Amino acid sequence: MLRDLIEKELINAREGAWVKVPAPSMGAVVKRLAISLVIFAVVLFLHPYFTGVPAIPSR
Repeated sequence: MLRDLIEKELINAREGAWVKVPAPSMGAVVKRLAISLVIFAVVLFLHPYFTGVPAIPSR
């Protein structure tokens, strides 16, 4: 446990002060969400071709 505390202090001394990363803009968030939804839709559509079983079972 003492070794962990010493390592932590040495790493902190080496790395210096932590600089907070700025939050992404709303446009960047919306862009990522749109890209994620497109990828999800493509995978959902192609799922039967990859596995032979539809991802959303029909009634």
